[in-house]
Amino acid sequence: MSVDPNCSPEMAAMIGSSMALSVSDIPFERPIAGVNVGLVDGEFVINPNVEQREVSLLDLQVAGHKDAINMVEAGAKEVTEETMLNAILFGHKEIQRLVEFQEAIIGDVQPEKAEFIPVEIEASFEETVRAKAEALDIISAIRTEEKQQRDINISAVKEEVLNDFTNEEDPDNEEVLKDVSKVLDALVKEEVRRLITEDKVRPDGRNPEEIRPLSSEVGLLPRAHGSGLFTRGQTQAFSVATLGALGEHQIIDGLGTEEQKRYMHHYNFPNFSVGETGPVRAPGRREIGHGALDFQSFHNDGLLTIYVATDKENVDASSELITEVLESLLNDGITQNELDDAKSHIITSFLMASESNQNKMTRNARSIMFHNELVTNEQFEHEINQIQLNDIKLATKRLLDAPYSEFILTEKS
Repeated sequence: MSVDPNCSPEMAAMIGSSMALSVSDIPFERPIAGVNVGLVDGEFVINPNVEQREVSLLDLQVAGHKDAINMVEAGAKEVTEETMLNAILFGHKEIQRLVEFQEAIIGDVQPEKAEFIPVEIEASFEETVRAKAEALDIISAIRTEEKQQRDINISAVKEEVLNDFTNEEDPDNEEVLKDVSKVLDALVKEEVRRLITEDKVRPDGRNPEEIRPLSSEVGLLPRAHGSGLFTRGQTQAFSVATLGALGEHQIIDGLGTEEQKRYMHHYNFPNFSVGETGPVRAPGRREIGHGALDFQSFHNDGLLTIYVATDKENVDASSELITEVLESLLNDGITQNELDDAKSHIITSFLMASESNQNKMTRNARSIMFHNELVTNEQFEHEINQIQLNDIKLATKRLLDAPYSEFILTEKS
């Protein structure tokens, strides 16, 4: 086997995996593909080679199927929103061509797919479980504003309902308890969504437009090169930065050309931050992924190697959040121009953990964004295919221009 550095192994692997699943008997909804998009001399380039990547203003990865884009990751040298949107659409055109190539092969193979029949819970059993949970006032438990107490209250109701269905003499009792848990989880999800979409109240008592209190402090550790504490509501993250000489870079010897990494961010998510216990292990997929996202947002072209470690102290959020305390850059060093730019456009809004965990909120995020309403899965599949560039522009403007999602940076926060 050999590797061509001018070809992206990730994209080839994605297309190959899609092709393998599509021609097998495994149920697979539709073929997918992915491409890299660069911006060289004002022109978009699909899957740029090594030389083009070095001068490209954009490093964009786009994945999707024939009718929609599923995932985007990007690093860029401050390109405009218009350029980014056009780059995504440019990449999707190539994805459509790659999908058509796969469809031609699938048509020749004509695989016979195995039928998947999901196990359904009987309606009468579900009604019984729901009635018991509602009698124990699970709705009030879900509406508890303080996170840890909310988790305790919901767990107490679930435990009591499970005890009512526990029968050690029944050999099938384990499966029964699994069904009870599924019904209870569905009930919690439905109530969280109903609170937000109908009552316009989030689990912690805020309205949908209200953000949690935000604060940040830097310089907390006297002997560290940089340190910062970021707090949003009940979520806290503590970052420590260490500065080193250029020679302390990390050498990345992968499938591509050898790289020198002079900015490293390790992200730790200990069990105690979410009120749990457990062994301390190596960083998992989530932690590595968040550190990688941060790496895309910061290009180190200075004279130092920078290492940042972020530890979650307490969590009540979906953790794709503001780069941890701006990576203590105010403490490590930041120019006045960069500070002035940051003051005007640190704009975003986040789901709480209890909202993010109710997965239909994420599944319907785009339909809510573009249509201001919650839709069924079937409607969602149809509607998402109808979204046009103008819809994306309008939604982007609505989100980024919202005054409630802005806050101001001072020289110490």
